[in-house]
Amino acid sequence: MAKMHTPAACFLPLLFLLAYLPPASPQLLRECGFSALYNFGDSMSDTGNALVQFDFAGSGQHPYGMSTPDGKPTGRFSDGYLLIDRIAESAGLPHCNPYLRKDLDHSKGANFAVAGVGLLSKAQRDTLNIHFKWSQSGLDEQLEWFANFSKEAFHNESARKANFESALFVLGGGGNDYGGFKSTPEERMTIIPIVIAALKDGIKAVISLGARRIVAMGVYQGGCFPGYNETWLEHDQGPIICDKEWNSHLDHHNKEVRLMVADLGREFPDIHIAYGDVWDGVQWMFDHYHSLGLKHNSYRRCCGIKDNDNCGQPGVPYCKDPWNYIWFDGYHFSGHAYQLIARKVVPWIHRDLDCVNSTSLKSDAAGRRIRQQLWLPFAVSFFVLVGMI
Repeated sequence: MAKMHTPAACFLPLLFLLAYLPPASPQLLRECGFSALYNFGDSMSDTGNALVQFDFAGSGQHPYGMSTPDGKPTGRFSDGYLLIDRIAESAGLPHCNPYLRKDLDHSKGANFAVAGVGLLSKAQRDTLNIHFKWSQSGLDEQLEWFANFSKEAFHNESARKANFESALFVLGGGGNDYGGFKSTPEERMTIIPIVIAALKDGIKAVISLGARRIVAMGVYQGGCFPGYNETWLEHDQGPIICDKEWNSHLDHHNKEVRLMVADLGREFPDIHIAYGDVWDGVQWMFDHYHSLGLKHNSYRRCCGIKDNDNCGQPGVPYCKDPWNYIWFDGYHFSGHAYQLIARKVVPWIHRDLDCVNSTSLKSDAAGRRIRQQLWLPFAVSFFVLVGMI
């Protein structure tokens, strides 16, 4: 039976619509129109404050930073860039410079995160007998820095207000608070409400200063960190080695963060607060690490022996291919891993922040949604027509 020939003109409407399909955008958050990025947290998002405050030998030494364009240490606890850097890139903003580096530009935001700190204040930790190895500060000190910054950076109240109202604020941490609390699992559960309250107070503080779009970050799967596993575990529990009890505790923290975000949404209906779901982003990477281009899973890390603190010290071995690893050191991801995590987390943040708030953006977004809804039936039609030729 002869095939039916379809006139080329029949394909013109299809090709026109396919041309309108939006490309995958690496700058999804650019739509939000953020003027600046302000970040608060710990070593998962510190871009160099700890290096200034504590003169850490590690994060300021090779091989940290080995995958950045110039291959030099930046103060980040990774070979490359962090999730907060990828959030900045998606928003069309420069990487968030550490606040304590007064020689760097802070016109587009500042990073107040410090490695080794928690959400709880020193007074709270002393009461709970929580001990940190380096820093004695908490989120309260970072908020004090931010208050000082707001006075230093803006000449008048209207400029400050305009900047903060159009900026993105990211607050996270909490893992160190639990890690420094040497107690039974049952006792550790009792401090979750206290840690959540500290995060909630921090979010309210930035709201009082003018923040309108905020991300409350969850914690990562600390029970999967190589630095913990090599100490706590005696055998392999699966493809990615994790301490189940420790992860259960941290997962409960994240569930409480979700509830807190919902509670704040009711209290401040005009403020957009998103939950930074790093947990599910990491789990997706764990489940598909090989197909995503990561060769090494489990407790294998690129740098260090037994203890993350060794990385960057003279004579400590490190890999030559950190992009193949999930972990760079004992407690931090590789730059490639952070990039993969961002592929999931950034779209979720964009969705929950409801960035389309102007007439033109609403129109553009509506058009994109229509095109996204239409592409599948037209694609099916295309293949059906091709089969008939």
